[in-house]
Amino acid sequence: MKLFTKYNRINITVTVIIFLLAGLIFYFILSFIIINQLDDTLRSEQQEIIKYAVIHRHLPEIQNTPQQQIKYDSLSAPVTGEILQSKLLFTPKKEDTDGEQVRQLVFPLRVANKIYTITVTKSREETEDLTQLIILVTLCIIALMLFINYLINSSKASLTDFSYYFIETDYVAFL
Repeated sequence: MKLFTKYNRINITVTVIIFLLAGLIFYFILSFIIINQLDDTLRSEQQEIIKYAVIHRHLPEIQNTPQQQIKYDSLSAPVTGEILQSKLLFTPKKEDTDGEQVRQLVFPLRVANKIYTITVTKSREETEDLTQLIILVTLCIIALMLFINYLINSSKASLTDFSYYFIETDYVAFL
């Protein structure tokens, strides 16, 4: 019986380690996919602004939402390239002091002989909530697997004791 108990402990430990490693890997892969999706959304917004500016020869009207903000800054010197970055923004209007995780795209654009730096910012708050929910579900699955493993192993121990008792009784009766 000691060997069976040792096997169960090793089995449970290995199962927990595998689930934790899988959950960690899953978290990083999910974060990577979500950031790429946000980047695609930001680039799509960039293309819409550029297309509008080419057709109408002025920048589109800014329509900010809680999930997305756009800002135009006029520049005197030309700037090259674009910057795609993650940031922590602090909003003085909000009560929380933790700040808000955002993904930001900054790019230059020449419109009607003026140079602008356009900043498009999208919130990562909803994606963080989704990631936390998935991690919570993963932890619940680990707990459920451990509980089921415990039930199966304890029933196996009972069945093993029970069958051992009957085999021994039959052997003694045979003699």
